[in-house]
Amino acid sequence: MVEQRTGDNRAVLIRWLTAFLDTPRDDPADDRVAEFWCAVTGGTLSPWRGERFVTVIPADGDATLRLQRTDGGVPGAHLDLHVDDPAVTVSTLTGSGATVLQNRFDDVTVLRSPAGIVFCVVAADGAGTRPTPLVVDGVSSTLDQLCLDIPHEHYDAEVRWWEMATGWDLSNGSLPGFRVLERPAQVALRMLLQRIEEGPAGIHLDFSSSDRPVTVEQHVRLGATRVRDGAVWTVLADPAARLYCITDRDPATGRRPSRD
Repeated sequence: MVEQRTGDNRAVLIRWLTAFLDTPRDDPADDRVAEFWCAVTGGTLSPWRGERFVTVIPADGDATLRLQRTDGGVPGAHLDLHVDDPAVTVSTLTGSGATVLQNRFDDVTVLRSPAGIVFCVVAADGAGTRPTPLVVDGVSSTLDQLCLDIPHEHYDAEVRWWEMATGWDLSNGSLPGFRVLERPAQVALRMLLQRIEEGPAGIHLDFSSSDRPVTVEQHVRLGATRVRDGAVWTVLADPAARLYCITDRDPATGRRPSRD
């Protein structure tokens, strides 16, 4: 449980984070997206809610990944903040620069951060147990990070805003242009803040792996497309051409190997 003190001394409790994959319902790959993400995480699908929303249920622990079919746009991702009091949280965040885009239900509000990152505030549902990593052929991997891609001209202000929004401690990343919000022990997903030189603000998902080349090949066999390799990560695209990464971080600890 993380307590964030707001300007009027009320407290906002951040209980859990969920990654949401957004795919247009008319995307040719729509029928393959859910199958792919179940395969690479080792999860199974919940029943669809109204043929629009579905949860990837991990083998153990609480869900960190959900999918939705959208009415348009391009494949992407957004973040859900799970809190005890959505109304108080929305009031706090809009008072500091967020914009409300849509109120879907009493306990779900869609917002946009000052730099343009879309996220939702939802009611906490008791989640608080991290799923264990998936092990295939002796190699472990797990979906464990939301990377917020922030245009360079907005980076410093947006980093400060997310530090305020979560109430989490901020630290330097292992490479220039990256900052990390230090998650509490019970939250499964890390938050990485990346400075980008071009393109709009957004979010992509990261896996950690005990053997990145092997995990990359596993994902490619399951339907991913290899896009490019970096020093400590590989960029892939899922069947809907949505970009995500596999990194060299240890799935058990979240730390990069000492050799890097």
